[in-house]
Amino acid sequence: MKIINLLEEGIKDEDTLSLPLKTTLDYLKKEPIEKLLFAKSETYITPFVIIAISSSPKHIDAMSTNMIKNLKATSLFNSSIRIDGNGERGWCIIDLSNCLVNLMTEEKFEKYALDDIIKGKFINLEDFS
Repeated sequence: MKIINLLEEGIKDEDTLSLPLKTTLDYLKKEPIEKLLFAKSETYITPFVIIAISSSPKHIDAMSTNMIKNLKATSLFNSSIRIDGNGERGWCIIDLSNCLVNLMTEEKFEKYALDDIIKGKFINLEDFS
């Protein structure tokens, strides 16, 4: 799997980012997240992947609820957006059709060795422009 980190290379074609994805990224920039990965994949099931790591299962629940509220408030929520999981399980996935947003605890991230799959490149939110 080849992963291209858009935050390091810069997003060359912002038109490829859907409005739900842009809204989600804007929301995540404001959250107290421990780690964030936003990457483009040439061989994954969706063109974009976001992984946001939180220390609290309750924070995962709050983020997923607020992300959906934000999308509904801007009329960007549609039937193709799906949610699976919750903070209690330590991992919530929101499918925006062109992006999988993974909200997870550090424990789940390490358990499934996702850094091995995505080559472990994280960007601090302070560096996120």
